[in-house]
Amino acid sequence: MASSSIPSQYVLGMDLGTTSIKVVLLETHSRTVMDSCTLPTQAHIPSDIGMHAKEQDAGRIVDTLNECIAALPRDRLQKVIKIGVCGQMHGVVFWKTGTGRSFLEKDQSDVTSRNQGPCKIALKNTVER
Repeated sequence: MASSSIPSQYVLGMDLGTTSIKVVLLETHSRTVMDSCTLPTQAHIPSDIGMHAKEQDAGRIVDTLNECIAALPRDRLQKVIKIGVCGQMHGVVFWKTGTGRSFLEKDQSDVTSRNQGPCKIALKNTVER
């Protein structure tokens, strides 16, 4: 069977960072990136946590992800067979107890992440409470 007659299938790759969101559609047979989108989240918010941590608006990060996915061709998105996700590795989001975990209703905290470098014990103690 010739490769041109094999129906295209795609992997959706997503990098969910705090400063930008990146998405790609990878064609599975040729392993070629067919489409991609990168957008800044513009999610940083003022914080009094201190110099070793930052806060971002989790809803804005999700909005940016939605914008990136909407920028990809719909016909190819319908042929996605796998999804790969990576993201910010030093962050936490707290959800309100008993909620539907919706980003639309602000049922979550802002994303709190540590800057590269040592995390102060005072910050660690506030997160553990």
